[in-house]
Amino acid sequence: MRVHSLNLPPQALQTTHQLGVALRSRRKALQLTQAEVGAKVGMSQNRLSELELAPEELNVKQLMMLLSVLGLELTLQVRDAKPRASSGGESKDSW
Repeated sequence: MRVHSLNLPPQALQTTHQLGVALRSRRKALQLTQAEVGAKVGMSQNRLSELELAPEELNVKQLMMLLSVLGLELTLQVRDAKPRASSGGESKDSW
């Protein structure tokens, strides 16, 4: 069995898609199932799956609970004034 690194480098998330990928990656790195995480935050496995795929449906309370269970924290900082290059396949929900 391959053990993933439990430490994620800091990530600047600018889209909801990136948030979903980060949450799913962290859950998998911790070797937790959606059902296990869902039980800890009071939601079904199916609902957690939906939120990993469409995290724009998360409310702030759900996000904070998920971050806590996954050992992550939310940090806000002023975005660079320089425009960032688009990677092409990103959704257009950057704010």
